[in-house]
Amino acid sequence: MIVIKRDGTTQDFNFDKIGTAVQKAFKSEGYDDTPKDIKKALSKTFLKKIKGQSINVEDIQDKIEYLLMKSSYEKVAKAYILYREKHKELRLVRDRVDYMDDYVNSDSNAASSSETDPNANVMSKNVANLDGEVYKVFNRKAQRYRMKKEFGQHTTKVKQLADLISKSISMGTYKKGDPLPSINQLSAEYKVSRDTVFKAFKDLQERGAIDSTPGKGYYVTNKIVNVLLLLDQYSPFKDVLYNSFIKRLPAGYKVDLLFHQYNERLFKTLIRESAGRYNKYIVMNFSNEKFSDVLCKIDPNKLLLLDFGKFDKSSYSYVCQDFDDGLYNSLKSVLPILGKYKKLVLVFPKDLMHPQSSKDYFRKFCDDNGFLCEIADSLDECKLQHGVAYLVIKLQDVVDIIKQSRALNLKCGSDIGVLAYNDIPSYEVIDNGITALTINWEKMGAKVADFVLNNTRIYEYLPTEVILRSSL
Repeated sequence: MIVIKRDGTTQDFNFDKIGTAVQKAFKSEGYDDTPKDIKKALSKTFLKKIKGQSINVEDIQDKIEYLLMKSSYEKVAKAYILYREKHKELRLVRDRVDYMDDYVNSDSNAASSSETDPNANVMSKNVANLDGEVYKVFNRKAQRYRMKKEFGQHTTKVKQLADLISKSISMGTYKKGDPLPSINQLSAEYKVSRDTVFKAFKDLQERGAIDSTPGKGYYVTNKIVNVLLLLDQYSPFKDVLYNSFIKRLPAGYKVDLLFHQYNERLFKTLIRESAGRYNKYIVMNFSNEKFSDVLCKIDPNKLLLLDFGKFDKSSYSYVCQDFDDGLYNSLKSVLPILGKYKKLVLVFPKDLMHPQSSKDYFRKFCDDNGFLCEIADSLDECKLQHGVAYLVIKLQDVVDIIKQSRALNLKCGSDIGVLAYNDIPSYEVIDNGITALTINWEKMGAKVADFVLNNTRIYEYLPTEVILRSSL
């Protein structure tokens, strides 16, 4: 296994380093050695990795943190967290020292850089003054880095600054009635023009978060509630969810909509960088089968899990759909209509991020009710046949079935049946209407809004319904 270091370089994985770090954490809490159950868990977590697979340093440390917390060694977990923070500080000191060495040993006057005092002369400065100067340089660099990291390099400076102030208000740094720094102060602090600051203030005024008094400057009028809405990937029914959620929020609520695209590394990065920066977190996990340990960085009272997850969710609020009994029961509700078809086919592509258990419950329904049954990876595997009903999950596959049916002169609803997963507005008009097996995505959006607005815990599975149209 390859380890990706913080500077982007790589090295071979060394399990002994992990063991040493964990051992130090346990010894700091009075243990003679690392307990056997932890050693076993560490081996299971890291030594089963496939040869050639890569993992970054932060992910390794996150996994150790989660393992210690999960195993009820909370004090040791805290010691390990402190160990991480201490080494972070040491890295900063090392970087400062390296900078100072370069500064002093430079052939030219290093102080001529715009990052330092232009009037400086290295030879006439003592170490204390130099260190102080470097410290100021690092502060300026760190501030700019934080802004870029927090809000992205591809957003405008106006949005960056407005979001920065917004988050300060939402986290209580500035309370209702508190004055904000002046335009000149913010312009100097963040190295932006006065016009940029003015436009950021105007944006916040339009949100109803701040106001101004002539001669006195800007002040906070309302607390801003920042919400992270992290979904898996875009689809039309996710649009229904989003719009249902947004329209129920009053002024003063700001929602950042992001997508993780089922990329575990991207998911973890987004969660790690957003932890502590939002008032509420609405998250679709990247996996149906396992709970992402990085979610432990978020206060459980602020987190709502969406859509699905076979893992234990008892510590968190959730609004989910039941892909097992929900599928079985919804198909049973239209059994009299399905009875005119001799065979049912589930089109389930190999790369589909959908619970695999749906296949089992589909087979069970067919076996229990006397249908011939087939599960196909693609439409290429199952040429359309008269007297067959097709359960389709992907929108593109629905479109392809309609195209094929027209080419073969097969009429949906009589010659073949089409049942789509997750209703979208276009299914009302495609080929005189596509029957949909779905949850109420607008209701899910309303549940999300209720969680954000009322701080209520939610533990709910939304029922799967069948919207009957002419395709069946």
